[in-house]
Amino acid sequence: MLDLARVLVVAGVCSSLCSDLRLIQYTPQQSELLQRATNRIEDNVSLRHRPFVDYYYASRESSRLYLFLDDSGIVQGLIGIETLPFEYQSRPLSLAVASNFHALQPGVGGFLFLQWLRSCPIALEVGGSEDAHKIIRQQK
Repeated sequence: MLDLARVLVVAGVCSSLCSDLRLIQYTPQQSELLQRATNRIEDNVSLRHRPFVDYYYASRESSRLYLFLDDSGIVQGLIGIETLPFEYQSRPLSLAVASNFHALQPGVGGFLFLQWLRSCPIALEVGGSEDAHKIIRQQK
C-alpha cells in the first residue's frame, strides 16, 4: 500500500484528508461500491455498465480502475489507468493514459492525478489546465 499521507502532502492536499484513506484496485466484488459512486457522477454511462467495467478494468493487466475510499468505505474518487505499449529506438516503452478520472471530494483529484503520473515511466496527458501542467513540470 502507498504511504498516502506522504503522497497527499506532496500533492498539496489538506492533511485532514490523510486519516485512513485507501486506494484499492477495482475487482468485480467492488461493483456495488462503484455503483454508489457513479450515482454521484453526472453523464458517466460507461462506469454504470458492469459488464463493460468488469471486462475493461478487471480482466486485463493493461487497464485498471482504482477507487479512493475514505475511512467509512465510501468512494471519494476514482481513476482508470491504461498502460499502452510503444517502442522507442527498438526498445519497449509503456505509456500511462488516464480515463474515468473523477474526484468526488475536494482535494482527492490531486492525489489521483499523481497516482496516474507515477504509474508508468511516461504519462501521456492531452490538454490539461495550467494547474495540471504545473504539477507535471514538478515531477521527476
